[in-house]
Amino acid sequence: MNLKKPIITFEELLINYSQEELYKTMIGEYPQLDKYYCSFFRKDDNPSCYFKWYNNILYFVDWVEKNRNVLTFCSDLYGISIGQSIFLLNNKMDGVETKIPPRQIEKSKKTKEKKSLNVILRNWKIKDKEFWGKYGITIEQLNEDLVSPVSSIIIGDKVISPIDLTYNILINREKNIKKTYRPFSEKKKYKFMTNATKNDIGNVNNIDYSKNYLVITKSYKDCRVLRNFDVNSIWLQSENQFSDQNLLISILRNFQTIIIFFDNDCVGIEKSAKFKNYLNKLSLDIEIVEIFSETSDKDISDLYKSKGRDYVNKFVNEQIFSRFLDTSSTRCVRE
Repeated sequence: MNLKKPIITFEELLINYSQEELYKTMIGEYPQLDKYYCSFFRKDDNPSCYFKWYNNILYFVDWVEKNRNVLTFCSDLYGISIGQSIFLLNNKMDGVETKIPPRQIEKSKKTKEKKSLNVILRNWKIKDKEFWGKYGITIEQLNEDLVSPVSSIIIGDKVISPIDLTYNILINREKNIKKTYRPFSEKKKYKFMTNATKNDIGNVNNIDYSKNYLVITKSYKDCRVLRNFDVNSIWLQSENQFSDQNLLISILRNFQTIIIFFDNDCVGIEKSAKFKNYLNKLSLDIEIVEIFSETSDKDISDLYKSKGRDYVNKFVNEQIFSRFLDTSSTRCVRE
């Protein structure tokens, strides 16, 4: 590969050509902001990547790997330097043929050995009851949901013994799929640890298919708070991970209305809109709506903690039951 150093800067390149035009030379079309793409950099059958403007830069957003601007996109696509990318893009726009095939995904893809995730459980303590009680969740309900207090987390051959509250959420008993939760962890990367994938949806075994709606939220805690108000709900692994379309179709096609209930912050609102767009592409004859808490509280759990049971009861009745249930149905909160 013989690529010369660029004779212009990236800023000069953008004076002559738009970022959309530069992307088009690599992906064969102008980037569409309302479209989901499979990754161009790995074997990917689930379109969850997208283009987004931020500070006048058009990024290719990929939550699995990293976000790329047009230069890093070109650099990673062809396996060349940033300087060579400027030269290549300028040649492409000038119609100068430069024979550089995109790198082979299978050959360049790096794989990491998957480490096992295990836990050592402990007995329930008063501090556990106090923590979960702030959200109206009882120890009996936690036991029912296969949530247990943890003394140590074992990742491969590494043992972590947190001094803060730690819990294990057993998502699938048969497959031993679990997620550990440390609500007070100062390091974000240790707050959640899991061997689950995006297709390990929480509470699927408790779905009530006799109801005409289903709420989708993004955490166990939010889902359990909603269930305590008789809300038919499931939870995803996060707002950033959308389950495969065929799996979602098999569940969602049974309902008339799907209610997305993510976090009430900028990220949650953005992800809610993207998830709604993702579901709309499934071509199901169902209504898909978004709801958010009407206060500054981030989610339904925090709403319960700050405003209490009666307030959440009123919110659920106004935002869910009165809007989406059959008029012939009557719902009340369990005491």
